[in-house]
Amino acid sequence: MNEIAKLFDYFKRAFQVNKNNRGLYLPQITLILVKACYYLAFGIFLYQLTIGIGDMGFEATTFKEVFFSMAWWIGGMIVVGGLGSMVVEAGLFNMYKVSINDELIDSNIFFEGVRKYFIRILLANILMMIFWVAFAIPYFIISVFTLLAGFILIPLLITVFTTMWKVSMVIEDLTVIEGLKRGIRFSTKHFVPLSALVIIKQAFLSSQAGSSGNANAGNWDSSNNISKVTDNSPVDLDTVHFSFNDVYAQALPYIKTGFYILIPVVSIAIIIASMVRMVFEIFFELSIFVMYIEKSKEAELEPIAEPNAEAIMEVK
Repeated sequence: MNEIAKLFDYFKRAFQVNKNNRGLYLPQITLILVKACYYLAFGIFLYQLTIGIGDMGFEATTFKEVFFSMAWWIGGMIVVGGLGSMVVEAGLFNMYKVSINDELIDSNIFFEGVRKYFIRILLANILMMIFWVAFAIPYFIISVFTLLAGFILIPLLITVFTTMWKVSMVIEDLTVIEGLKRGIRFSTKHFVPLSALVIIKQAFLSSQAGSSGNANAGNWDSSNNISKVTDNSPVDLDTVHFSFNDVYAQALPYIKTGFYILIPVVSIAIIIASMVRMVFEIFFELSIFVMYIEKSKEAELEPIAEPNAEAIMEVK
């Protein structure tokens, strides 16, 4: 319990560091704005694509062009977002280390972190991807045999044992493998408080799904109503030929209006949600750094067991 109670000391220290170093938010805000611009451009691309489909009609070649265009955009978003996140992570981790030691931070500290740790963080992420690909089938089997509990517990345990991986690399300037070993040793020694910290962090950062209402509350018997409409219709619907292109052309003005509303609304919502997540993310990352530094200091201050004088005399 004493170890868990110390988490509040780490939170207090992280809050003080966060309060005194507002520059920690600048890299994250920059990345959020870049992503928002990319999402906005993607929305405009979808809008132009929708208009283009209305002009060209629905053909096999059209769908092929749409597929490849979407693939390029989605692939570009993944690459830009992933690399940008790792660049920011490398620079921010160095800023965390410097700010916790009560030193001033500036853009030079950020770029120094990118230069020193980006490749290591990239390699660490690649190793994690390889691990999950290799462990996917056993993970699924174990989760099924544990009545689906493994779907939650296994990722949680892996997160706990790898949380200090990149932290140890940055604080102690270790290689990727050495940082992994050091991080696992730290997690094993301080499993309970670190697990509590990871669970609290995940609870704050995970999105909460809202309760959905009864989707069938307003349903109506479509078969009966359609039959009534067709029976009472003065037009013989069997003789009317509907072209999907014609229907799409009629619906296109409403689709345009939907894009005009959704593109700015979704962009603003993404920015707001990302800003809120950023605040909690930086706070808990600082708490993890504080915990690692404080526990390392405690380990250095632990007395080394002195050899027993009587046992030495007996040996002699």
